[in-house]
Amino acid sequence: MLHLVFFGISVALVFVPLIQEPKVNAIGMGCIALSAIVFYPFVYFKTLPKWLDAFNEQTTKVAEFIFSSRRDLKKITDADDKMEERKTKL
Repeated sequence: MLHLVFFGISVALVFVPLIQEPKVNAIGMGCIALSAIVFYPFVYFKTLPKWLDAFNEQTTKVAEFIFSSRRDLKKITDADDKMEERKTKL
């Protein structure tokens, strides 16, 4: 019975703001959609087409300049990849 109460409260917490402020929620959903559009080509895929790789490099340099930062240029080795695989299997 308690799990049904929890589920009902959770549903209310999700849908009440959608009904009360649809414009604000639409902006939030748009931000989520935009982040997915940016994530998949630039982060998810291991290799990029040449033009997209060049665009990624240029935008990274601009961001480095704007935020006064530098990239971590450490090379990832095969040992690091194997370590990450072991961590994900645990």
